[in-house]
Amino acid sequence: MKKKIYALVILFFITAYLMNCFFSDSMVKGTYVNQNFGNNFIADIPHTPDTLILYKDNSFKSNFYGEGTYSLSYDVSGTTIELLYTDEAGKSSFSSQVSRRFFFGAVKIPLDIDLNQYYKKIE
Repeated sequence: MKKKIYALVILFFITAYLMNCFFSDSMVKGTYVNQNFGNNFIADIPHTPDTLILYKDNSFKSNFYGEGTYSLSYDVSGTTIELLYTDEAGKSSFSSQVSRRFFFGAVKIPLDIDLNQYYKKIE
């Protein structure tokens, strides 16, 4: 009986990890708004209200980053998104882990973890 309980607990934690850290392309695409942008000015992340739209053809649009493409990659730590765009310095990129809190929380793209700045999926 104890072995079944241990197996169920381990299965629960593995399932929770997979559901909170790994995202398919269809789960990531959508509209995001940045949260907690007023903490401090940090280069290369929006410090004013911004909307990020990820399209199903792996392109994106944002007031801060402009237009570009994105790609998803996977490793043991979860799903990583990389935004590729052109700014005044030339070709640039921004990379971050994709996450959510618990099973049903909104998908988030962290901008600065220490200041709790992130894009939150709204649609």
